[in-house]
Amino acid sequence: PRETDRAIAAAKLRENLSFEELVATAMEFSKRSAAGDLRLNPSPSYLVESVLDLTRSAAITITSDEAAFMETALSDWQQPNADATQRRWRTIAATSDTSELRGYAHAALAHYHYRIATNSSPRLGWNKGCRETTELVSQAHALNVQSISLNLAAGGCLRKSGRYEEAFHSFIDALNLLAQETEQADGLDDTIPNNQLVKFRIDASHGAGTTLVPFAINLSENGGTDPENLDQISAVTSQLPERFTDLKTKIEASTSILQVSENFMLDAVKRRGLRNEGEVGEFATRENLGYIYLAQKDWRKALSLARAIDKRMTRAWNLVVYALALHELGLVESDEYRRIQTKIALMPSEQFDVDEIEKLLSKPQRALLQLILAAETSPEQVDSPPALP
Repeated sequence: PRETDRAIAAAKLRENLSFEELVATAMEFSKRSAAGDLRLNPSPSYLVESVLDLTRSAAITITSDEAAFMETALSDWQQPNADATQRRWRTIAATSDTSELRGYAHAALAHYHYRIATNSSPRLGWNKGCRETTELVSQAHALNVQSISLNLAAGGCLRKSGRYEEAFHSFIDALNLLAQETEQADGLDDTIPNNQLVKFRIDASHGAGTTLVPFAINLSENGGTDPENLDQISAVTSQLPERFTDLKTKIEASTSILQVSENFMLDAVKRRGLRNEGEVGEFATRENLGYIYLAQKDWRKALSLARAIDKRMTRAWNLVVYALALHELGLVESDEYRRIQTKIALMPSEQFDVDEIEKLLSKPQRALLQLILAAETSPEQVDSPPALP
């Protein structure tokens, strides 16, 4: 027998699996890879390839839909952005006799467009992949296909387009699915590794927390009342399962939407530490706390955080918080302000996603940001020592 036949036969005997169960396992790997939560890797892909080889030799019989789906999942793992791969997904999405497989094909296409959106400039542009992403995620959901990563992708695109309530719901849906996945995790090959589950929680908490900043700012600028909308937010978060008791308890004790935002952010920071992401990872979320403090008009807290981060690492988004906090405290004539202004001038412009940053600022701060980014500064200031707190 061929090597693949021996491998499948050996696995079948060791695990007491029937050929039908092997097909079901290969299909499950293929579907989860299309949904994005558990991508194929060399081990499960070898199983899928082996099952396909056995079908070609008539040892196993599967439907043409199943064969096309597994073949496309393999292609998607090997060449995810290839035109041929996407054409095959579109064919399955349009013609498969099985609604479930059509749903998974829509999910795979959503991830393809999300990859385009994340690599576009500006990032997550609505007309550069995000429109297609959100539409395809909705179509996948309509066909009863859900995944953590699908909700995270939709949440990112919806937040960038200013649809904050929808985005927040997407991130909470991701957390709910994450809880289900964690409860099912049993260490088998078909469960998501714990490290990836932690990463999903980081992305969901970071996304939910970031989304609530512009939501609260828009509410304030348009005459909304925080208590009423806080009740709406609390009604959503109260549905989180008991696995998130620590987070839920802090949210329930929050007295404002921005405080809820802060608790989500701190949860993400904590998980980054548990995942051993180091300062680079932690600062990616911690710097966003500065925008919460700006929205709360706690200039000194924003300045203290920005100083602490900048002392360890120069980051574009943190420099914006740093400069705005100094400006709000009337320190624009200080050497410290000139040093930060120079750092901003020397930072590559693509590091500042201005469209995204502006959403995290009040109207006066948005105007001030444009002045800061347009200012001309002297390069010799960049190495000046920072002022003492």
